[in-house]
Amino acid sequence: MITQNIRNLISQILAECDVLDATPTPPPAPSPTIPPALDCLAGTIPPATNQYADELSETAWLNLRATYRTTMKNAPSGSIVLIGDSMVERMSASAISPYAVNLGISGESIRQLIYRVNETDINNQPNLIHRAGAVVILTGVNDLSDPRNGTQANAAATVNFVYDRLKNWLTGKVIICKIIPVDQAVFSTPSNSAGIAPVNAWIDANFGNKPNVRIVDVNATLAPQGSLLPQYHVDGQHLNSAGNEILQNAIKVALASFGL
Repeated sequence: MITQNIRNLISQILAECDVLDATPTPPPAPSPTIPPALDCLAGTIPPATNQYADELSETAWLNLRATYRTTMKNAPSGSIVLIGDSMVERMSASAISPYAVNLGISGESIRQLIYRVNETDINNQPNLIHRAGAVVILTGVNDLSDPRNGTQANAAATVNFVYDRLKNWLTGKVIICKIIPVDQAVFSTPSNSAGIAPVNAWIDANFGNKPNVRIVDVNATLAPQGSLLPQYHVDGQHLNSAGNEILQNAIKVALASFGL
């Protein structure tokens, strides 16, 4: 009997030791909550008067535009909408937010972007921008590269003219990304100093004081001397994984400032 009691006591002590040594199981991480839906565009932006005749009939743009009209239909309200040119198209939406939707189209002009934010989804329901959690925009470099826009000063004026329309119609939570300079050792056009810099200065001057707008500027890191550093690009303009990570993280910080 005494031996059995000793055994029972030892078992009890060992069990208590196991409890003390056990690593507590952490509670499950909370599921992310989709942002509340907001109307990020007031009405319909009047089209740019300087639209080129072929801009709305380019095959590649038309095909992706049709695809994204379906994407808009299926995206939940509160989605983070990423819209713009190839710099957006190459971003990882999931690296920015579990609710981000990438609607970037390579080669798109800012005038084509204006057209897209006005059009309905594939079911002719309002554009996703009217029920988004926030909108992220990066565009303009293709216009600065288009010889039809004339000198870099004229091209910059064209981009600013269309951005002015966005300025007057964007509502909700909006993030404007400054245009990232190109590596001037690879490209002479667009010009960082005569084209991109004036547009970025215009973005600062016209969006910087708007409480519903955040400006993302990664150029001090990616182009500290005014030209995109080779370690951040794949072709003189488009960002590699290291460059995209810096841009995406900056967008995440801007979203966090909105509580998203």
